[in-house]
Amino acid sequence: MNPFARAFATCTLFWSAALSAQTPVGHASRTYIDPARDNRQIACEIYYPATSAGEETPAAPSTFPYVIFGHGFVMAHGDYSDLTAQWVDAGLVVVFVETEGGFAPNHGEFGLDLAFVADAFVALNGPGSGLLAGHVEPRCAVAGHSMGGGASWLAAGASSAVVLKRCGSWKNPTPAVALMARLAWFWTRWRSRRISTARWAEKP
Repeated sequence: MNPFARAFATCTLFWSAALSAQTPVGHASRTYIDPARDNRQIACEIYYPATSAGEETPAAPSTFPYVIFGHGFVMAHGDYSDLTAQWVDAGLVVVFVETEGGFAPNHGEFGLDLAFVADAFVALNGPGSGLLAGHVEPRCAVAGHSMGGGASWLAAGASSAVVLKRCGSWKNPTPAVALMARLAWFWTRWRSRRISTARWAEKP
């Protein structure tokens, strides 16, 4: 996604979520860096319950579980404004992983991106560090739409933080799809063995 389109999507989602939710919506952009995959940069858009709506505004005085969300094919976080508003209003932090947005996405890498952010997000927002320091509970759900739904299954197998997975593409998989998902799970577990020993890195 080019910078103009990304900025437009961010503004659209922010104002839509802010107007439709009762809870003020805070927004921040972060890039997480995975050293185990050649310092792969994982761009994320974060929405959270805040004291006032805006960019990098203080979080509301509470702790919140968080959702890591994988977008559908050639989609971005701006396409999910209604969902974001509902989740933030329900007291959730929503983290959109924005990688693999082109016409030839790597689904395996996307799943590993979701898994890495699921683990890194809570580690980088513990007491005394990060924008949401002390406001993030160590409870994570991973969800996704279409392509992101499949990637969420891969992520759930690779991340130690995930306690719930929900995908929009394989609610009732056939035996063949279930087998493929299981094989993909084992592949992702093998690929992600290095994640547990990686150092978390983040940049605004």
